[in-house]
Amino acid sequence: MSLPFSIARESARALLRRPLLFVAWCPLLLAPLACKSHTQNVATDIGGGMKKGSPPMCFQYRGEVRSKTTAYDVWLHLNNTCSYAVNCTFFDDVTEKEYPFNVPAYYNHSQLLAGDVETKRVDLSAECTWKP
Repeated sequence: MSLPFSIARESARALLRRPLLFVAWCPLLLAPLACKSHTQNVATDIGGGMKKGSPPMCFQYRGEVRSKTTAYDVWLHLNNTCSYAVNCTFFDDVTEKEYPFNVPAYYNHSQLLAGDVETKRVDLSAECTWKP
């Protein structure tokens, strides 16, 4: 019998002899690892219950560049599955303009941002406000 196997077997026997001790100490040993939050706030409270910052998880947006015969069109797709309206301002790197949108609750929408451009990709950024 190998040494690591006998040590593991003796450790298991010790735990079986004192199971209540193991049950009592296990949560205390694992709590710092299990309860630590690794998320960061992406929105700030601006008063009156309103929040401002990156869109909430229930609000999705994406940019798309569709090819045409001689150029490309830039589209913005919005999907709000929140139970509240989300007011966002989008900025795209193609036209370098800001586009404000007030998206009602449970609403999806597609909007043409630019037509007949020469670029094949778009990067969007959003700054939103909402009241959950």
